[in-house]
Amino acid sequence: RIRKTLFAGTAAQVTNPNDFCEYEINVRNGIYRISAKVGDVKQKSWQKIEFEGINAGTFELEPGIQKWTSERVVKVEDTKLTIRIYFDNASNTIAGLSELVFQQAY
Repeated sequence: RIRKTLFAGTAAQVTNPNDFCEYEINVRNGIYRISAKVGDVKQKSWQKIEFEGINAGTFELEPGIQKWTSERVVKVEDTKLTIRIYFDNASNTIAGLSELVFQQAY
């Protein structure tokens, strides 16, 4: 679950200055096929996801609904496969990301 403020109401509370989170996976430079499973098993979710700056879709999903993005082909040139997932801060809806599948194509 991804949202603007994590661990709200606890001593560990932290607020993201952005409306997105990024994940970077160390890989060899090259061409990759990638897709992600988005959504949340318990809460309504909204998420926009990008792989290396390429839009993989925007998904508004009901609780318990998860969906795979379409596969995208991306080029990595900095040894970091970057996944950016946006959340809807205006309505305080979480974003969900549960699985990533990627494979170097060549």
